[in-house]
Amino acid sequence: MKYRNFFGFCILAFVAIIQSCATAYIPNKVNSPMFTDKGEAKIDLTWGMNGADVQIAYTPIKHLGIMTNGCFSTQTRDTSTTNFHKHAYGEIGVGWYNKISSKAVIEVYGGYGRGSSDTDWSIEEWTAVNNVKIVDNFTKYFIQPSIGIVKEKSSFSFTSRFSMIQMDIDRLESQYVNVNDIDLFWEPAFNFTTGKTVKFIGQFGISYPIIKLPEYSYTPKYISFSAGIEVHLGRNKIKSVEEAE
Repeated sequence: MKYRNFFGFCILAFVAIIQSCATAYIPNKVNSPMFTDKGEAKIDLTWGMNGADVQIAYTPIKHLGIMTNGCFSTQTRDTSTTNFHKHAYGEIGVGWYNKISSKAVIEVYGGYGRGSSDTDWSIEEWTAVNNVKIVDNFTKYFIQPSIGIVKEKSSFSFTSRFSMIQMDIDRLESQYVNVNDIDLFWEPAFNFTTGKTVKFIGQFGISYPIIKLPEYSYTPKYISFSAGIEVHLGRNKIKSVEEAE
């Protein structure tokens, strides 16, 4: 029964992305690999309210992790609405991890990314309907400390990501408007996995602007949920972080 409830929530999340408003910036899924020793690699394939995410992480030596992440989405037009959105984003990161007890891990990653979004939508103002187009090219710098529990068949972690985003937004309506702005977001996320080599992975996150956003008429994606699979390579079995030495 609990699995049916969970998948029902996933369906609601999918509906939410279809009904979303105009969005210039959509946060990608937080990559929190929770490595315990060198030689591990993780590949995540997920889908959710932020679109599709492909994430790869690897630890070549102990305490050092590297990652590359991509996120994209395209909502096709239909006959009932002119609303449309697509975005693509990619980033790289490097970080440090360490055990703090037999099953607990801390990590800190930082990185750089670039992306773009293209949004068309209709808004009603008084009795008129205006079609608005927003094109955004953005650059992101982020740092994300995490703490988590790693067990043989499951893991859980909490990440507090801070993202500084340079936005270059063009708005096309009755008149052309260009906005070049730097925004700071706090993006905490709860992550969990279950399984052995091939795992189920899920994440619930929030993207909250720390400073007040300027008035350039777009709706940020405040809440995100994603789910999918993770392939964990490089270790056949992890009973605890202590045994990974």
